Amino acid sequence: MEYLKLLIELAKAIAWPVAVIAIGLMFKADVRALFPRLKKAGPTGFEFDPGRQVLAAPSKELKDLPGFPERSPMVAKVETDLHTELELFDPDRRIDLLIRNLAVARLATSFEQIHRTLFGSQLRSLRALAASENGAASRAEASSAFENQVKPRFPEFYEKSSFDEWVRYLITVGLVEMKADKIAITEKGRELLRYADAVGLSDDIRPN
Repeated sequence: MEYLKLLIELAKAIAWPVAVIAIGLMFKADVRALFPRLKKAGPTGFEFDPGRQVLAAPSKELKDLPGFPERSPMVAKVETDLHTELELFDPDRRIDLLIRNLAVARLATSFEQIHRTLFGSQLRSLRALAASENGAASRAEASSAFENQVKPRFPEFYEKSSFDEWVRYLITVGLVEMKADKIAITEKGRELLRYADAVGLSDDIRPN
């Protein structure tokens, strides 16, 4: 039971996929010892011996969910696998574990979408804000950086763009906020950068 408590605490600490990989690699041998039918534990979850897979599957069928689309075969398989993996954890903590991982999945989806729409210059400016004192810069400093560093690199692209237009999207998606005469990175902005680093998303996207 102490081992299961440790797994639960590790699950609580999961931030992004890199942490999942680490847990899978660190504890695969111990999990196998505790659960003989377990063939492999890794970054994609738990894999059971095919010959004994029926023993690992939930005893009850997946419930119908009125109002939701019919499950595809792959969705049904993932749901079944999740039911199996949840059996490894304390029943009193399963809802919390699911909520935590749902929150991570929602943020990851949001960050993937936002990252695809950002300019490289916006990402680099976001990192500069994160590294600055108090995570903020004056509006004058930010505007000057845009005019003197960003626009000269891609003059045709930014020819008709103003600083306000360039920064508006960062504000709209909640990555930065304007406070009086300062522009500051938000916690969401910092988390997006942590996510990008964890999964290897590049800042060098077009246009830079």
